[in-house]
Amino acid sequence: MKQITIKCFLNGTTTTDIEYLYFDRENDTTQVTIEYPQEVSSWHKRADILVGFDKSTDFKIGTSETLSFLLGAGHLKKGYLTIQPVAYKLTGEIEKWEHVKYSVRTSLNVLESNVSVIPSVSSALQLQIDLLSARIIALENKTLADFNHGGA
Repeated sequence: MKQITIKCFLNGTTTTDIEYLYFDRENDTTQVTIEYPQEVSSWHKRADILVGFDKSTDFKIGTSETLSFLLGAGHLKKGYLTIQPVAYKLTGEIEKWEHVKYSVRTSLNVLESNVSVIPSVSSALQLQIDLLSARIIALENKTLADFNHGGA
């Protein structure tokens, strides 16, 4: 499983341990963990997410000292993934940190792929038809004397 860690600092800045995400039709295989400053540990946490070039949005929420969530296939579209950490109190107080932007790229994964190309059903059936045809032709060229009638 891929891991992304975002650290938030009191001055509103963030750092992350990764800049690019490479994926191949993956779903729920990338774990994001946002570490907030101790001063907001009791606050509610939220991550605002902006996905790809289509600008779809999402958010994840939690109440722990850190916020962890999985990115699904809908988040891992080619383009960009932007995550902004947020902490808030139910009284209306809110803190936002600078967003982190990741470049999302597709990966061919040729050597790692366990996908094998299987022949189509029609190809498999055609092979069986060809084998049966060859047996019929071989049988048509035989006479009754060519067959063993239970003798050794």
